[in-house]
Amino acid sequence: MRAILIALLFLIAAPIAGAQESREEIIQSIQRIPLDPVLRANIRKNGFTGERYEIVLANLKRIYGNQAIVGFVTDYYLGLVRDGGPVGQPLEDPVDLLMNRGFSHLSTTQMRTLLRTDAAILRSLSQTDCGKLVKGTLHPERASEKTDGVLARLDPAALRAYYDVQYAAAVTGLSHSRPRALSRAEVTRVENKIFDRFDLRLNAQKNRDTLYRAWQDPARASNRSICTVSQLFLASVLDVQGPDAQLAMIYFMQD
Repeated sequence: MRAILIALLFLIAAPIAGAQESREEIIQSIQRIPLDPVLRANIRKNGFTGERYEIVLANLKRIYGNQAIVGFVTDYYLGLVRDGGPVGQPLEDPVDLLMNRGFSHLSTTQMRTLLRTDAAILRSLSQTDCGKLVKGTLHPERASEKTDGVLARLDPAALRAYYDVQYAAAVTGLSHSRPRALSRAEVTRVENKIFDRFDLRLNAQKNRDTLYRAWQDPARASNRSICTVSQLFLASVLDVQGPDAQLAMIYFMQD
């Protein structure tokens, strides 16, 4: 869903760029986003067909049919126009912003659903694309194409569950101005649990020395090594059970 929403930025920004439209007119334009034939064609192009296509479309209608979310999106972009836009920085997707705020306030089960799907995406990508995605050097269009390609192959029930959690995170983000902050004691506790597991996983790899160096200096590491290290780390986070499982996932998302 995140990859699809990146492509929607241009559709959202276009009516606002006119600057002469009223807030209500802008809201109406944003609410029509799921009806856009080009958007629908792109969804199909990215591999969503049949029931999966209907699931994606239903989720977009749900997001842009939510008055509070649309109001937030509108005010976010009106604020950018008023302030002259983000200078020298990429435009942030306001729905992603809501999701990021809300994720840490979800249930443990919801968090695990989202991160398990993210882990599946990393496993399904080539190690080159995976490494670039983790480093943030994969071109946005290719990132969207590749991640959507993985989501489009999910079982429909799993795809629906993934979007349900993202929508819940966005709605929850409306009532929270920032992610939940972990205390120093909580960070120390979950770091011990995560890194104990991470160290065992790294040490079990034949190329562990290369992977340790990649962890220490990711900017100079190969995409292959960064991909492997990232998957091992996420698996270690998901390994944490009991009361600290939720804290471990919050730590991962905020790290």
